[in-house]
Amino acid sequence: MANSSYRVYVTFSGESSKIDDAAPPADASVDTEPIDNVKALSRKGNDKGDVLPKGGAYAELRGMAVDGQGRLYVANAQKSGSSIDVFGPAGKDGTRPLLVSGLITESSSSALWHPYQLAFDGSTLFVSSQDTNVVSAYTITGNGTETSAAPAATCSYLSSQFGGPFFEGTWVASSVAVPHGGVTPEAIAATQGGLAMTTEPARHSVRGIALAGAQLFVADEAGGRVAVYDLATGTYQSAVTGVGSTAIVNPVGLAVNPQSGAVAIGSAGNDVLFLYVPSTTALSVLYDAGADGYSQISGLAWSPDGETLYFASRKKRRVYALDVASGRVSKFSKKFDDSPECLLVVAS
Repeated sequence: MANSSYRVYVTFSGESSKIDDAAPPADASVDTEPIDNVKALSRKGNDKGDVLPKGGAYAELRGMAVDGQGRLYVANAQKSGSSIDVFGPAGKDGTRPLLVSGLITESSSSALWHPYQLAFDGSTLFVSSQDTNVVSAYTITGNGTETSAAPAATCSYLSSQFGGPFFEGTWVASSVAVPHGGVTPEAIAATQGGLAMTTEPARHSVRGIALAGAQLFVADEAGGRVAVYDLATGTYQSAVTGVGSTAIVNPVGLAVNPQSGAVAIGSAGNDVLFLYVPSTTALSVLYDAGADGYSQISGLAWSPDGETLYFASRKKRRVYALDVASGRVSKFSKKFDDSPECLLVVAS
């Protein structure tokens, strides 16, 4: 992807007057206006308009991913109608036509409930779902409107080491048994890879996911860690936590540098951006966003050259650009009417 030909896609909270399920309002004196679409920003941060056709049944959009055919997959996260929808390559106006509505739904997959992040490994789509608190995998086949999705078999780590049952396609299980769709899954201890989960009103659950090499990284928000799994088998390997003043707190956003393979971690609980290098297991502070007032950080995305990290601040309702070499941060977007959630860099 040439550095001169990309756009940054942004999704939004879509919930008037508050940031998300686990965060306070951006500004108690100002209501936000829900944005139920994906916005496109140019390389210079200019608003290029909506990505999805207007009038669709979109609500509380979250994670996005592009497959090998250039199709855009978007998590429609509204709890009463969770789905993964598919859109075609962008036309001249930048809008992507709807190809498949409800490629994956709660009816077709019990694991899907309030989806947050998406990531592709070839033809396999990984999805994190906040309300079941799991990461599930789906095999994607077909082209255009003929595209279909089928839950993969439960990963070999869970199926061979535990009794189950599990939601079909489970790759990462929860440490709390959340019944859904007629299935009450086995709870897996955090020490064995299960994801932590808290209860209302301060509920936290699985958030961002990212694939780096042969590993799957999962933001275990309630566990205060990024859990690392073998991508092929789902075997739990380790946890990235940090210590003391450089500890990870309620992580949300994850993004893999396309050049170095390092993983950027958005620690939303203390508004610190970390950098984790898988080959050395080194964790370092990339930027203290909270110290500069960029609080309630959420989505992350790298520029194609790996030199700029884009990050969203729910409180500021903007996207910012961090030049990694200099440490300089600049405003990348205008102030939105809603709080940004997830980011994705795509070819334009």
